[in-house]
Amino acid sequence: ALVADAEAAVLGRRRHGRQGHRRLRRPHLPGRGGELPAHPQVAPQRHAPGVLQLSIHGPRRREQPITKAQPVMPSLPRPQRWVTPAIFLTLIALTWIVFGQTLGHEFVNFDDHQYVYENPQVARGLTWDGVQWAFTHKLSSNWHPVTLMSHQLDGELFGLAPGGHHFTNVLLHTVTVLLLFAFLRQASGSVWRSAFVTAVFAIHPLRVESVAWVSERKDVLSGVFFMLTLWAYLRYVRLPNPTRYLVGALVFIGGLMSKPM
Repeated sequence: ALVADAEAAVLGRRRHGRQGHRRLRRPHLPGRGGELPAHPQVAPQRHAPGVLQLSIHGPRRREQPITKAQPVMPSLPRPQRWVTPAIFLTLIALTWIVFGQTLGHEFVNFDDHQYVYENPQVARGLTWDGVQWAFTHKLSSNWHPVTLMSHQLDGELFGLAPGGHHFTNVLLHTVTVLLLFAFLRQASGSVWRSAFVTAVFAIHPLRVESVAWVSERKDVLSGVFFMLTLWAYLRYVRLPNPTRYLVGALVFIGGLMSKPM
């Protein structure tokens, strides 16, 4: 009787151990490839009959694929919002302080008579016949229809008043200065260095002939197209596509039609 009671007690402990193991078994997670949840779970482990041991496992980390590290460009500090507009205004003021005095100057007797005040196509203003003449004729051995049409537009707006023609030269030079600063700032990422280089270009003595001489309209006009070509090329290099390439080619052709040499 004692032996029978001992065997019944052992069988009871074994049966109780199996039921406890089934109750503590972790549920299957469908659709996750058998991953464990993100919180610790109690997992049963049996090392001997009738003995139940518990162990705590932390969350499993999903293995990340090894990828090649991408180069990271150093980030440049952004200037305050007022800096760039202030530089634009300073460049405009600097340009007009130096070259604005040309608005009171007269024509000169070197090429100005051929381009402006003795040219009937310019004196009549911008007309369809004048546009055809600009594309089909040379002036001073140069084929520059865009330059001739700009003189015709001045004749339409200001007549033969020299101050208006000088005003257009200074205005075109100012546009060139601003485009140069914007291009250098975007290309180099340096605001103050770009501003310094642009200021030197704006009032450099080599610019005096191009701005103060009305007949040198071709130089300041081609300068605008040159800066636009640099802008278009920068945009094309950063994101190449046929549209940006075409824009760059068109503004380059405009520069050649302003000053072919």
